[in-house]
Amino acid sequence: MRKQKGIEDIIHEDKEGRFFIKLSKKFFEKDAILFAADTFTDRCIIYINPVDNDCVGVTFKKKANLPIDVSIIIDEFCNCVLNRQVKKKKKKKYGGIRDLIVEHAFKPIHDLKIPLKKAEM
Repeated sequence: MRKQKGIEDIIHEDKEGRFFIKLSKKFFEKDAILFAADTFTDRCIIYINPVDNDCVGVTFKKKANLPIDVSIIIDEFCNCVLNRQVKKKKKKKYGGIRDLIVEHAFKPIHDLKIPLKKAEM
């Protein structure tokens, strides 16, 4: 039986106060990670590097003179990356349906292919 990884296997702090997290490429695409990183560049210096074929490493370094808790930033970053990834998956799965609904909703009534009386039934 394989041991499940805990949070201590994912987040590490070094001697200089930098935090490192490892994200699986199986779950998170590059675009989602870059979007989340960009969201936090005002508070931290962020480095993104491949760790191996399966993971990406993200290192956070607090910007000088900012009174922030980097561990909270990491929590928010993880939520941001997850949120972005889920939105990407939903768009891939349902984007075509959403586009059809929007297109149909904004067409003038005379351009609709379904006669109005049939649609009211």
